Amino acid sequence: MSSHAKVKKDKEIIAEYETQVKEIRNQLVEQFRCLEQQSESRLQLLQDLQEFFRRKAELQLEYSRGLDKLAERYSAKIRTSRAPLLQVSLTTVCLLSTGTSVSSVFD
Repeated sequence: MSSHAKVKKDKEIIAEYETQVKEIRNQLVEQFRCLEQQSESRLQLLQDLQEFFRRKAELQLEYSRGLDKLAERYSAKIRTSRAPLLQVSLTTVCLLSTGTSVSSVFD
């Protein structure tokens, strides 16, 4: 084989190698873009969930404060009430709304 033919064959091999490297690089870049998009969408989902649960906690806190005020208002009414039946009924309602067991109060 002449040196000219060998040089030509080496150049062809190098060109083929460079072509394959470019193809692989392009594939890796495309795969990286896909992974980056997935990461961004998952990050956005996590941020949305975080905002949802933060807002839910705020609403639950607001609701529980409202229930506390309501229970306190009726508890005060019970303390000042003279009617025993009304007192027992209102006490039961207040205890149930706060989650306290009625039987534990009468024990």
